[in-house]
Amino acid sequence: MGQTTYNAEMSKGVAGLVSETRYPTIITRKNGSKMKSTFEVTATTSLVSMVVNSTSYQTNSASASLTKSAIASTLVTAVNAGESDLIATYSSATITIEAEDVGDSFTLVSSAGGTATNIITNATAAIPFGRFVIDDQENADRAYMPTTSASLTAVVTNLLGVTARDIGIENTDSSTGGSNAGYPINKEMAILTEGKIYVELDGTDTPVFTDTVYIRHVASGTAKIGQVSGTSAAGENVAIDKRYVRFAESAASGDTSILCEINLRR
Repeated sequence: MGQTTYNAEMSKGVAGLVSETRYPTIITRKNGSKMKSTFEVTATTSLVSMVVNSTSYQTNSASASLTKSAIASTLVTAVNAGESDLIATYSSATITIEAEDVGDSFTLVSSAGGTATNIITNATAAIPFGRFVIDDQENADRAYMPTTSASLTAVVTNLLGVTARDIGIENTDSSTGGSNAGYPINKEMAILTEGKIYVELDGTDTPVFTDTVYIRHVASGTAKIGQVSGTSAAGENVAIDKRYVRFAESAASGDTSILCEINLRR
């Protein structure tokens, strides 16, 4: 890990800048987790299929006589035989498909008799400074930005903290694509879990310090995953209890980040 940037070294309001107003707690995790999606078998009355990487995998005949679990088993066997870079498993009617390696991507779309859900987005890009990240429950050394509401609802279990600005990466690592791009894939990240840090604002929102913090898990327009807002966006962000995250100041028009107080140390 490089050198975390504190507010004495840079102007106020820069995303990922750690405040020196109290002793911060910083942990490290690598950027990137294996892409993961699920497919929920919802029907037994018709031919059930799912499309992985543009290939359709399906039961051999109309499925009226099969249970959802049996259908899931059949589809998992077919995917594992046809997709060498993926690992498919099932539990009851839920099929889970995971990339074999970090950075590998695949597509899974809803189709006849089932619904696909993306759980972990393929991590091939840098995680910017000043974004919230969550814990990879299956790989203890990794973290990624939230992509589902469930990943943020379980605050104590999943939410790690905010990516802190690293002056070494900022100045020397051209693979980030610029000084504000953040931590490249597989790079060890500094994550603030307790203390104050500037977090990227969601679009043009200007919350006041008494507002509840909402963390975004769905990108929309200029609003990006892992950013914060003081306004609810149904189905796109999640309110966080003020015991864990709160605004430490009010934003002004034109601000791109806001100081937040984080209390997520485990």
